[in-house]
Amino acid sequence: MQNNFRKWRAWGRGGSRSSVGYASGKRISNIVSYSITTVTALLLVGVIISLYKTRSNYVNLSLSRVFITIIATIVGVFTNAKRVEAFGDTAAGGNEQVLF
Repeated sequence: MQNNFRKWRAWGRGGSRSSVGYASGKRISNIVSYSITTVTALLLVGVIISLYKTRSNYVNLSLSRVFITIIATIVGVFTNAKRVEAFGDTAAGGNEQVLF
């Protein structure tokens, strides 16, 4: 695997030299993509656990709405998904919650 980090020197305050790292845009994009995927997956697991722990129907419906809204926001804002894809992802998450 190729190392995408390049080091270069910059002058800091007082004339001291410090190392400044550089990361390519592709590497940053990959890190953000993996982070968003992990957060979304954890939210899907979190809603199942929270629905299992609560017994009130009102609380279950409220939790479902909150989690679906958060997941739809994450998919819509942080990805390049089209509206149809975001809707499909949200519908799949809602379907999982209904089946549970």
